[in-house]
Amino acid sequence: MTRPRSQPSASIRRRGSAALEFALCLPIFVLIVAAIADLSTFVAVVQLASRAARDGARVGSTVIEGATPNGDLIEAEAIEHVELLLAEAGRPCGAGCTVQAEWLDIEGRMFVRVRVEYPYEPLVGLSTFLSDNVRAEFTMMTQQQP
Repeated sequence: MTRPRSQPSASIRRRGSAALEFALCLPIFVLIVAAIADLSTFVAVVQLASRAARDGARVGSTVIEGATPNGDLIEAEAIEHVELLLAEAGRPCGAGCTVQAEWLDIEGRMFVRVRVEYPYEPLVGLSTFLSDNVRAEFTMMTQQQP
């Protein structure tokens, strides 16, 4: 004859407590991983916008227009290079993205300033403290001086 069990064995109690601990910790772990993914995406977009602005200003500063530059070609080359760089990085300049370049004459010296504004789209949307748009600006002196 078998004897009825009054209490579960120790191994069953241990398995039950491990499952309960896992169920309690899993949501917290998933939230942490999602926040890290959002922050990583944000940092990648910031780096891309900064690099694009810097390289656009660099390319614009090397354009030689002639004896009396007006900046049109400088600005066009800088904008074209920024848009090409963004497209090559897999994040083409679409809706919400703006690229501006301006040619400046400051105290007889010529500069090119490039501004990039790129929308940030979070992967999960948990990082509400991050900005919706990433802005980067870079100014560089042109090689051709009067």
